[in-house]
Amino acid sequence: MSLHNHHAQKVYERGFNQQHIDALCKANGRPAVLESLSPEQIQSDWLDRFPAMRGNQGGALLLRFNDDTVSLKPDQPDWDEEHQRHKKYLYAVRKNGQKPGATTQPWIPSKPPQIATEGLFDALACTALIGIPCAAATAPSHIRGSRFPATVKTYISDSDVPFHHSPSLLPVVVEQCREKGLKMAHLPRNPDVSYAYTGPRIPEDCKWGMEEWSRYWNQNNLDPQVELQKVIGNAQEPFDYLRQIFSDYQSLGVIYPDHQPILENAAKAIAAASRKPHKRRILRDQLHLSTTAPITWIDQVILSKDPGYDPGEPEPSEWDIRIQVAKDSGNGDPVAIDAALSNLLNERAVEVINSSRPIREQKSALKRVAHSLGFKPDNNFIADLYAQHDTTAAAYEPDVEPGNSFVATQQEWLLHEIFILGLNLLVGMPGAGKSRLLVALIRAYLNDQATFVGRNLRPGSKQKVLLVGTDQDRQQWGALLEEQGLATIVKRFTAEDGTDQVEYKLHNAIHLKTSGGCFALDADGLRSIRNWCKANPGGLLIIDSLSAVLPAGISESDEAAGRLMRQIEVARQTCPCIVTHHSNKSSATAGDLGVYSGSGHGSIDRAVSRFIGLGYETHKEHGIEKLHEDSPRRVLTSQKRGAGNQRLILENGHHNTWEFIGTAAEMRELRREDEEGPAEERLTGWKLDAYKATTDQWLSTGQILEAIESPRAKKPNAHKQLRESLAELRTKHQLVQQKEADTYQGQVLWRRKPAELL
Repeated sequence: MSLHNHHAQKVYERGFNQQHIDALCKANGRPAVLESLSPEQIQSDWLDRFPAMRGNQGGALLLRFNDDTVSLKPDQPDWDEEHQRHKKYLYAVRKNGQKPGATTQPWIPSKPPQIATEGLFDALACTALIGIPCAAATAPSHIRGSRFPATVKTYISDSDVPFHHSPSLLPVVVEQCREKGLKMAHLPRNPDVSYAYTGPRIPEDCKWGMEEWSRYWNQNNLDPQVELQKVIGNAQEPFDYLRQIFSDYQSLGVIYPDHQPILENAAKAIAAASRKPHKRRILRDQLHLSTTAPITWIDQVILSKDPGYDPGEPEPSEWDIRIQVAKDSGNGDPVAIDAALSNLLNERAVEVINSSRPIREQKSALKRVAHSLGFKPDNNFIADLYAQHDTTAAAYEPDVEPGNSFVATQQEWLLHEIFILGLNLLVGMPGAGKSRLLVALIRAYLNDQATFVGRNLRPGSKQKVLLVGTDQDRQQWGALLEEQGLATIVKRFTAEDGTDQVEYKLHNAIHLKTSGGCFALDADGLRSIRNWCKANPGGLLIIDSLSAVLPAGISESDEAAGRLMRQIEVARQTCPCIVTHHSNKSSATAGDLGVYSGSGHGSIDRAVSRFIGLGYETHKEHGIEKLHEDSPRRVLTSQKRGAGNQRLILENGHHNTWEFIGTAAEMRELRREDEEGPAEERLTGWKLDAYKATTDQWLSTGQILEAIESPRAKKPNAHKQLRESLAELRTKHQLVQQKEADTYQGQVLWRRKPAELL
């Protein structure tokens, strides 16, 4: 099948070549798209479909959208008196028995289209000339009934649609695209004409479609496919599409009343874009601001389109609008609506939780927000919601997936082998000097003192200190801090009630909380600590004491106290933390401040990285071990993760000085030497053989065993016996030193303790 020459010439003028025409006129598995009809054929065979052609002396070009939908382009179009134009295209009437809409179905290209447009030739130009498959609606008013494939997401109008005088164009396209769930866009405006026209009809040069733009882009060395993809990429939902059009009106100078036909259609399109009063109000106000069209006039036009429109309806709140937008986004799907409302709840929850309001008020606010969104929240619902979004309380160490890398802070010490850069628990009996020790530590820390109690101390002059000293009042802390130079006396005076008062000025690096501040480690208290630690990374956090900050309802004997310690571990972030706690009395009396010697539930001790005990020296009276409470000396122990157990003897002197006397083992050995002589002279058996085989150089256990000449070195258990003897020489007699092997899983190394350290 071929076209008549005059029809083929018209198709050539549209930009198609012979190959295109051959394809369009060939059946190719379905009816040909284009077919020439002679006057005789029309009068004989087609008047039942196109009765308006009766008596017309001309032929026509038949446009076939599909099996049922055809259109006719007459060679001699009749005049349309109503619209004052020639009838360029004729729609076919339905055959007997055909359902409404059967004759207005779209043309679908062979490849799945993502877009649709009005008119067959525009769709053909887009598909064949530009290279983007495009479906063709038979008319703008047929969008609603067109059975587009699911791949079609966007409708592309011609350039003139937003500016057309026809009252049935812009509102119809907007309304039907909204109902079909299609995004909207229109082709660019002809750059050589004005769309802010004032005549009764839009100029023909404004009516650029796919054909005109394909030709223009090629003539200007632009890639038509790339240019059209830009148009598709800028497509918007009908509501947002109108907002963009109204902005275009302002930039082009479309103004009331000069361009009233354009603006009347725009106002009708407002009613078509949304049924929601707040959205209509937004569009109405924007059209007014962009074009000076009176609000009352716009309201009347909207009312003519939708008699149910009420311009006096109360203005919804911003929150009501956000709720409605969330509901609208679900497009009637209850699951999607629930997801959208949940997202809005989560978004608002973050705003509430990040506010400065107390947590109790925040949770009440969250419950009200959830109710306003249609949820029925109980306390567990709110607690879960709060925990989900309280990022300050969330774990700061996410899971590591198999094979992934992760970064960890290198293990370091605040006070070498005593206080770790982690969570430390310092226990001791009341009066043992825990607070005094910590104040002296703070002074040394802030002054970059190299050592404290004989151990290397991390410098802290550039850090801050949070001292939660709720175990004592301002009077006690003032005296302790002033003694160490961490507070200075400004003046002394007598208050109106006759009491003597002292005004102190606190060190500018210390934040102090005292017993009178009613601070507790409830949710608000933990949050304040988290916030301080996040604002002061690496700063020193001291809580003195645990029992004084326990929230209401939690006692030391509860496992909840241990969970609270774990919450402190999270809250401290990167800050080293020392928490003081009272010791178990029986352990303190026995001089045994080891692990699990703190009072209360054992989970408290287990939650910490390092356990430190501060106790009195003990001595025996009549064979009974008693505390030496009148002695200035204290025993400082440190155990658990990070290093071996430490046991130091300290002396607390005047002005809260702390002097390192020696290790407990060293002190025992000194007393023994006084009674029995030097340790190396008391050695016998395996310990004597082991000591003789060591040197000033580092040797492995195996090397030492080879140097032992005694027959016992040949016994099967010799290596184990030697290992235990070397361990005693190190811990009990202080005669040798130990270090880890230089290679992975190698033997431990040993050497004699240098003379200057003995």
